[in-house]
Amino acid sequence: MSTGTVDTLTQVLGTLQGIFVVVFLVGTMAVVGFQLTRGDVSETVRSYNLLARWLLANMVAVPLFAVVMWLVFDLSDPLLTGLVLISFAPGAPFIPRLVLLAGEDSKQALKITASLTVVAAVIVPVFATGMLVLIELREGVSLFRFLVPLVLVLVAPIAVGALVRDWRPDLAARATKPLARLSSLSLFAALAVIVILNPGGIIRTLISLVGTGTLFVLLLFTFGSIAIGWFVGGPTAEGRRILGLACAARNIGIALFIVTGAFPDSNADSVIVAYTVLMFVVTGGVAYYWGRTRRAILSMA
Repeated sequence: MSTGTVDTLTQVLGTLQGIFVVVFLVGTMAVVGFQLTRGDVSETVRSYNLLARWLLANMVAVPLFAVVMWLVFDLSDPLLTGLVLISFAPGAPFIPRLVLLAGEDSKQALKITASLTVVAAVIVPVFATGMLVLIELREGVSLFRFLVPLVLVLVAPIAVGALVRDWRPDLAARATKPLARLSSLSLFAALAVIVILNPGGIIRTLISLVGTGTLFVLLLFTFGSIAIGWFVGGPTAEGRRILGLACAARNIGIALFIVTGAFPDSNADSVIVAYTVLMFVVTGGVAYYWGRTRRAILSMA
């Protein structure tokens, strides 16, 4: 295969990766909107204390924890880039499923997902730019150009989905499941393209998980994020568990969206792929343990 053909194929796959990420974000955010009502939105806005806890933990404490890890450990540039972008990407769309697995209120998890997503669309480009310049990882790069695209792919679908839920609840109910499936397939497709485009980077990242302490760093970040949510989550065990899972379950779509456009050659996408696997394993395991423990306590009552 000629060099020109390889370059063309790489460009096509890169474009497909971007499309898959956008489809994932738009679809998952629309599904979140389909499940919200006007009452949910107004109730969330009025819950100042709860909303402040969500934002403090996800938008301040978790990113600061990533900075602490950078100061303590000698992180490679790809690992540091990936970790910074992950730390500034809250509101994973599967948070309600994790919370449901933990036996807690998935409706509250839905509200926290929507709230964090709306805030992240505005704050992520600003904070990520400042952070990358502050740690001197990327000089002269501006992520402000991602502000409008992030609002379009994150906030707009939630708003449209909520309007559809309000005006045509039957249509929202019918569209939720197939759109959720399409979104999941799009995420898997985007991750598969990353592997195809950079198999060497993926292999090096997987090897580094075992041999260079990368696995320890990512696991520490995941469990540390859960601990942050637990301590900031408030006086009830339910609130602590929900926020703990929400802090560790980062929105991989946002991180991939930025790394694809701003750092295509950084190998940070390989770190994001590795974190995705660990995130699903750890948060799923913790949610299952909490749910099993809760069921055991209720059965003894």
